[in-house]
Parts: sequence; structure tokens; C-alpha cells
Amino acid sequence: MVVAQQRLREAVVSYQYDPTPEPPVGEVLQSPKDVARWFHRLAAEDLEHFVVICLDRNFIVLGWREIAVGAQHHMTIDLQSIGRLVLLSGAELVVLLHNHPSGTLEFSSFDIQLTKKIGKMIEHHGAQVMDHVLITHRGCIAMFDRASRRKTLPLNE
Repeated sequence: MVVAQQRLREAVVSYQYDPTPEPPVGEVLQSPKDVARWFHRLAAEDLEHFVVICLDRNFIVLGWREIAVGAQHHMTIDLQSIGRLVLLSGAELVVLLHNHPSGTLEFSSFDIQLTKKIGKMIEHHGAQVMDHVLITHRGCIAMFDRASRRKTLPLNE
């Protein structure tokens, strides 16, 4: 019994290990595909996650933070923590990212309104929303990138 429990623990630990590349501070963000590559693990999550990536005016990653984890179809976003992150990082550009566990590859009206609200709020800190990326197991799409709206971006590119 002890051996079986030890093996089960080892299996759980190895399953939870995720070598997902995260956006390295100092790296240049070149497209929504970079965001999808950095956060591809969110495509398999069964809860919604909301991430903010902070950039300087040259698209260099200053830092990022997962702001919220919610339920399968919704989450509560703390706008003050986003404002604080933007202010403390000195970001001039922000990329928002969240997942849809359902696989729906369309921005909801709530997603659009939230993006506008965050955009207005961070303008007061001298920053703007560069894009909002939605990631699912079916691919990803960027709100402001016209090329990605014409077709979904596969996660494995």
C-alpha cells in the first residue's frame, strides 16, 4: 500500500509539472502567437484565467501577472490590481489574455466591455491596451489583430 501511494504521489507531481515557457522579461512581443505560445497551458484549463502582460513602448515584456481565476464561464476581475500592476511596472502597453474553457472562440460582450473599461482606466496611468488575446483548445484569436480575426491562430505554430 505504501509503494502504491508513493507511485501515485510521483504520478501526480509529474503530471502537475508544466514546462510552459512564460513571457521572459526583456523579450520582445512580436505577435499574438507569442502570447499563445507563452500561455498555451491555459487552453487545457477547465476554469477561466485572466492574465495581464505589461510592455514598454518597444514591445519589450516588463512583467506579467495572473489577475484572476474564476469559474468555467465567468470570473471577477479586480480593476485596481490591474491599475496597480500597470503603474508599478511602468508599462506603456498592456496585453490582456484570457481563456474560454468551453472552447468558444469568440469574445463575449462582457469581454469587449471589460477591455474598454480597462483601456479607459489605464489611460490615466499613461498606458493603453495593445490587444486582448483569447485562447481555447481550438486555437486563439486576438481582438485587435485583423489577421487573427479572419482566421484563428493555431496553438502549435
